Amino acid sequence: MYVPKLENLSLDHKLVEILGWPDAEKLSREFGGLIMYPAKCADLARKFLHASILRMARTGIKSTAVAVAFGVSERTVRNLLRENPLEEFPAASNDNALVHNELARA
Repeated sequence: MYVPKLENLSLDHKLVEILGWPDAEKLSREFGGLIMYPAKCADLARKFLHASILRMARTGIKSTAVAVAFGVSERTVRNLLRENPLEEFPAASNDNALVHNELARA
């Protein structure tokens, strides 16, 4: 993204349209004449996608359906499930006690 020098920044400039005049002016004062490369946040997006896939797959929906819903391969879904196993709790003599203990920790 090219940041225009302050003298070339006008009210109808795209940067002003996106950021508003005060922020576009600040950006232009500091970085006018430079080309900036904003972050794409791909790592954050990937983490969110993987968490969403895991959440859906763990509800019991088949890997094929999850893959179609998120536009990934079935292998990706299976790999994520294999790499992120659910935490297993020890068996209790009373299931209600186990549920109660887990709720108390939350």
